[in-house]
Amino acid sequence: MSRPPLLCVFSLLSGLLSSPLLADDEPLWLRNPAISPDGTAIVFSFQGDLYRVPSGGGLARPLALSDARERRPVFSPDGRWLAFASDRYGNEDVFVMAAEGGPARRLTFYSEFDFPADFTPDGSAVLFVSLRPDAATAEFPSLPHLYQVPREGGRVRQRLSTPTAAARLVDAERVVYHELKPTGFFRKHDTSTAARDLWLVNLRTGESRRLTTFAGEDLYPVPASDGDSIYYVSEQGGSGNVHRLRLSAPGRSEQLTHFKHHPIRDLSAARDGTLCFSFDGGIYTLVPGQEPVRVPIRLADLHPQGIRQLTMTDGATEIAVSPNAREFAFSVRGEVFVTSRSGTTRRLTTTPEEERWLSFRPDGRALLYASERGGRWNLYVAELVNEHESTFFNATEIDEKPILVAAADAYQPQYSSD
Repeated sequence: MSRPPLLCVFSLLSGLLSSPLLADDEPLWLRNPAISPDGTAIVFSFQGDLYRVPSGGGLARPLALSDARERRPVFSPDGRWLAFASDRYGNEDVFVMAAEGGPARRLTFYSEFDFPADFTPDGSAVLFVSLRPDAATAEFPSLPHLYQVPREGGRVRQRLSTPTAAARLVDAERVVYHELKPTGFFRKHDTSTAARDLWLVNLRTGESRRLTTFAGEDLYPVPASDGDSIYYVSEQGGSGNVHRLRLSAPGRSEQLTHFKHHPIRDLSAARDGTLCFSFDGGIYTLVPGQEPVRVPIRLADLHPQGIRQLTMTDGATEIAVSPNAREFAFSVRGEVFVTSRSGTTRRLTTTPEEERWLSFRPDGRALLYASERGGRWNLYVAELVNEHESTFFNATEIDEKPILVAAADAYQPQYSSD
């Protein structure tokens, strides 16, 4: 007997849940900045939409506004085209559009994520990373690899069979990338074997060379126009800062920025060497040899305020089945829901923080989870109040309370079998 689709409805007060603003109404948490090859413009993602702003700052105008999420823009070498990822059709696919704006053309159609990494030197094709299995990737089926698709659309072909992220072409044959390993991508100060290094590979011969040997993270390699320098982000100085190395002398690196506490993300470079990156919610440019400059950005008020309802049919990140098998709990968009076997769904949490790691008590009358309230992960429990009720999805009263609030993070809770 078929079951009805699982539906969860969110009511979002967008005026309250939007990204915080500075005192002068400058938006925060601008992501994935990409500077144009001529250094005159920056395209970035904000609240799932793409915007373009002069590199000196000012009013950012939208390039793509939709209910989908657009991110990770990449300029073509001539600055005429922009590749980006969008989940307009469910999962992230690669799209291409004119860099000044206009209609977007979908290039990939696979059922897993595809993220653009670079254009070929002549701009005729887009390199992208994708989690798609094939004969060459059987050894690492759960990690993405490097592929290529024509800018006008067409057949996809694999370019690199090693797990790859943030790949950039040094020239027509050589690619520099940071390797991808099965661990948390934003795990700071990791000095284990899971920390990533930079590699250089010749796509024609298959010859590869390790460029960095630092025990911590080396990320986001970007080739300079001289064909020898590589800019990248490293934790070698304590936090994620911009470094530079030369392919002719890869054993030595030069630190160009000296930020504290927070890491730099999403590095890109113009032909004249001007760098662009995100730091602590804002976008910065850097001319090597000078100090980083924060780009002042204003956004037009293009999104309607008020309550918006979302109907979710997928996107759940984890699940816990109740002991009586009459209902199950799941987490989606950081909130906890319970649903009956017939599809009746109820929301248990409504917080701006994330809740996850669900565990039913053996009697089914309590649900345990972790929540990142107050800036730390702590443990909370939701319990049925009325003795004659045995399920959450139709309970008349539910009591939530913290059971462990500590100075250190506490997460992944689980009830014992008794």
